[in-house]
Amino acid sequence: MQMISICIFLGKNHEILEKTINHELKKIDHWVRANKLCINYSKSNFMLITNHKNINFSVSINHQPISKQISLKYLCVILDDKPQIEKLVTQLSKSCRMLFKLKHYTNISVLKSVYFALFHSYLTYSILNWGRANKKTLLPLIRLQNKAVRTLEYNKTKTTIL
Repeated sequence: MQMISICIFLGKNHEILEKTINHELKKIDHWVRANKLCINYSKSNFMLITNHKNINFSVSINHQPISKQISLKYLCVILDDKPQIEKLVTQLSKSCRMLFKLKHYTNISVLKSVYFALFHSYLTYSILNWGRANKKTLLPLIRLQNKAVRTLEYNKTKTTIL
């Protein structure tokens, strides 16, 4: 059986953060061994998200170095130091088109169900990844959200909903 886990550590000082991470990973390794489990060190990775360049940061478990990655895929979401909004915009654009086409053939109740299934679920799924972006980067998402809500309300004007 394969188990996928993710640990998130936050800190302002890189040296203290590195010590904390390695100490906590020792605890995790001890727990894993006590429960007769094992860690596949070759598949273990870490990612450092920071504004600083060229930080020497080493992480290890049981004296096995863990490789540093610039991006990781976890639960179909690509985590990296820059939010992946382009893929989300593409998916939400498709959902908006479906809502627009569907509104001529159904009532508001069905439209709301489709909105929450196809639009809202994608928008909120990886909000921790893209939600930290600046307003200029988020502008396409805001426009799509406004467009989707206007479609639900049968509003043809370009008024801002959100």
